[in-house]
Amino acid sequence: MQVVSPLCTAIETELRLSTLWHLEVQPRNPFQPSSAQASSNTTGTVAPPPIFDPMPFLCLPPLNCLGRIINLKERVEQYLSSTFYALTVVAPHNCHSNTEMRTVALQKWGLMLQDSRLPPHTTHQGVDVLEVVRQLAVFVRRYHYSLSQQVFVEAESDSKHLNTLNITHIANSIRTHGAGIINSTVNFTYQFLVGRFKVFSQFLYDEQIKSRLVKDRKHWMQVQTVTEKWFPFERAEQFNLGIRKLGVNAQGLSYLDQFRELVTHIGNAMGFVRLVRSGSLRCASNTMEFLPALNELKSFEPLCYQHDQDGSDAKLTVSTDTLAAARNLDTVILNLQQTFQKETDFFKILVDVFRKALSTESYRHLKNFHLIIAALAVNFVHHSVTAKDLLNKRSKTGAAFCMDGFAMGIAYLLSVLDQGTAFDAMHWWSGVRRHFISQREKVERQRNSALASGDTKLAETLALTLTRLREQQQEHELLYLTVSSARGFFRNTERHEEEDPSGHDGSTTDEKDSVKSVNGS
Repeated sequence: MQVVSPLCTAIETELRLSTLWHLEVQPRNPFQPSSAQASSNTTGTVAPPPIFDPMPFLCLPPLNCLGRIINLKERVEQYLSSTFYALTVVAPHNCHSNTEMRTVALQKWGLMLQDSRLPPHTTHQGVDVLEVVRQLAVFVRRYHYSLSQQVFVEAESDSKHLNTLNITHIANSIRTHGAGIINSTVNFTYQFLVGRFKVFSQFLYDEQIKSRLVKDRKHWMQVQTVTEKWFPFERAEQFNLGIRKLGVNAQGLSYLDQFRELVTHIGNAMGFVRLVRSGSLRCASNTMEFLPALNELKSFEPLCYQHDQDGSDAKLTVSTDTLAAARNLDTVILNLQQTFQKETDFFKILVDVFRKALSTESYRHLKNFHLIIAALAVNFVHHSVTAKDLLNKRSKTGAAFCMDGFAMGIAYLLSVLDQGTAFDAMHWWSGVRRHFISQREKVERQRNSALASGDTKLAETLALTLTRLREQQQEHELLYLTVSSARGFFRNTERHEEEDPSGHDGSTTDEKDSVKSVNGS
């Protein structure tokens, strides 16, 4: 040990001095002994160690020391391999430095060091998913979700760049931390939703909100049987104005604005679950790209045995190490097959667990949630138009271009509360289109009259009003399409509800009106 330990330490020091050249290390003179270097050091700093050449020790043949065979080269290789592995575990960000020292050891002294076998981070790692899961409540507030692109974009940042989180980042994180992060994501999401559903229930239980929803319900039951077949757009606007009169917080948000943000946070959490599921499939797909068809794979363990002609006796034809390697390979391939072909519906799990709890008599006040969606949609459209205007003005506060977490939250809550059919019966999207079409026609007539009378100022004002109506109608159309797409993720979780007694299918009518609106525009 008096020879091996100092030798290993000296070689490790020499490797670090050779590779960490960017650090401030005093130059060493290979033609000057260590005592001379120490005497010439007049700055008072610690003198660098002398240049050490371990080749005379590494070239020695195995030594027989009191009946024990000691191979200095193998001892050094074992020491450096274990040291680099331990350092990579403690500080994964230094794995590239350890890899460079391993390469230098091979080129200078022929030392064959083992790889650390730890998955290092890539240049596309991005936001670490493990930190996102631990701080899910903070993440859903600071990021916006894009349903079509399956990406999260940071809402605000003090720097010139915004962080993003997409499928590639999730796949890299799963490769780093393992597949167990998927179950952790579902568990943390459940705990997050428990707290959000408490706030959700308290808001709808408030007397100011509950009384307005009861009035809207009575009005809707009277209107749909007499004159109209869709929920009035004016009622949703009146609901927004009435709630804003109750007061705003320090940020200027009304109670309905805060409820919209709550729904958006719930939708962002569900979008994150979807993103993690897609990332797990990407990770499994990248791992199995060199394997043949999954259904044609055979087990390697039986190939290690040779059976008699009658098949009664099996003889091992390989070593025990090869047999153990074959078993390990079979286990790895089996895990990949199960991960890739696993059809676990995390949405269904998160829907069923809350549906059973919220279907009790204690939560009867939630039955009118589908009525407040109209007011929430109007509130969201005004917020979305304002955010996109701020984006055009290059504002760093409040600007956004994708906020699909709101649509995801609406779809999830409709599925949990079993109110999808009740919301479709409102024909809300059809009523919105008819409202904007009538408003645009009215403004067009007023503008033509102003132009005919020569009032150019009024005509310009009406032109701006017409532009604003078109923007709002476009945002409502985009919200309708996003909500319809998000509801597709929860089709398997919906119960078989009774058909609408009026005989109309809300979604079908909205789809027809959407086609007409697109063709008309």
